[in-house]
Amino acid sequence: MSKVKLADFLNKHKRDLFWLLPVFLFSFIMVASSWHVPMWMDEWTFYKLSLNLPSYSSSSDWLFKDRPSTINPMDTWNDKTDLPLDRNASLHWVYDNKVYGHGPLAPMLCWPIVKTLDKMADKGWIAHIEAQPGYPVVPSNITDIDMQKLNLTMNAETITKILRFIPIILFIISMWLIYKIIYSKVGSSAFVFSIPVTTGIQLLSGVYLFYWDIWMMFFFVLTLYLMERKSKWAYLAACCMVNTKLFVGLVFLLPLIVKNWKMVFTGLALIPFYLVIAYVNGDIWYPLIHYGTGAGMNLHNYVYHLYDLKGYGLLILSLGIPFFLVMTIPIFWRIKKYPEYVVLFIVANLYAWGSGLGMTHLSSLVYVGALIFPLVFSEFNLYPKFYKVFSFFNFNKGISKG
Repeated sequence: MSKVKLADFLNKHKRDLFWLLPVFLFSFIMVASSWHVPMWMDEWTFYKLSLNLPSYSSSSDWLFKDRPSTINPMDTWNDKTDLPLDRNASLHWVYDNKVYGHGPLAPMLCWPIVKTLDKMADKGWIAHIEAQPGYPVVPSNITDIDMQKLNLTMNAETITKILRFIPIILFIISMWLIYKIIYSKVGSSAFVFSIPVTTGIQLLSGVYLFYWDIWMMFFFVLTLYLMERKSKWAYLAACCMVNTKLFVGLVFLLPLIVKNWKMVFTGLALIPFYLVIAYVNGDIWYPLIHYGTGAGMNLHNYVYHLYDLKGYGLLILSLGIPFFLVMTIPIFWRIKKYPEYVVLFIVANLYAWGSGLGMTHLSSLVYVGALIFPLVFSEFNLYPKFYKVFSFFNFNKGISKG
């Protein structure tokens, strides 16, 4: 890009870039945070599936034999509750698969980078993930204070640090698309899209994980963006979303169907993968029974027994959920105008809170807040109140009421 073209681009999009600055700031925070978190077990599974393509089977040996440190954090779970958990049986049930449950599209998109990094490790330019420590072994007599010190010494593996730039870049692109979607609806009021990101910054710890969810939410936002522009490519993007996480992609299709009923046909894109799983396992109902109700559900449900009521209250506060609810619930009073966003609110919250409090699941609320709050801000004419509160920051400069 020539200097003239770059200058023209910056001049044309300077307003957009200005309001995206908080997103870039939080992305740098995510980069810094992610470097202190070794690759987690589900990330490791995603990595192994990407690396082993075209094979798409999985094995619990990846955890028990190849990378046992990734399941070390689970060792203390039974100490926190009277509810017993057969960890090993649960992990075998979830990870021993002839065909892994989530779609291969996201691993396929990551395969070139994963394979390149693996080749670089083979040549000794960087370390293989297996050659780096990952999670430390936690002694049985460790105290909470010692555990805090131990956590401070953790570092992500070299390959993990590199791969996590993928979800962070996808997040930045998604936020850009969300801003453009909302700007077309409410004008300059779209600038408040970054406020839910700010108040829910703890939720972003699920955004940097190298996993399926970031791809699913990216394709959701991309589909919505293309639908706003009446582009036929929206159907392809929706097909991609459906083929990220088995059944979950279908659930996130519901808001798009409310917006355009023809989107229901994109759900058919899941059929080939479903039939492959059913054929390989010799049972047409296997995907529904194993993945829809069985595999992983005992692990997910067990998480709800790790905290008492006070613990959950503190968790909800730390995640910024009260701010999220205040900023998004009023959309229900505009259900006739924005029915798809009401359905999105319901779907995302059911997914976030009904599936084991996984941070990748909870991080979907960041996208929901960024999409819904500007609509609430505009519909309820919150600009004057916002101006009074923040006038000392001179936010009124260059901002006109949307």
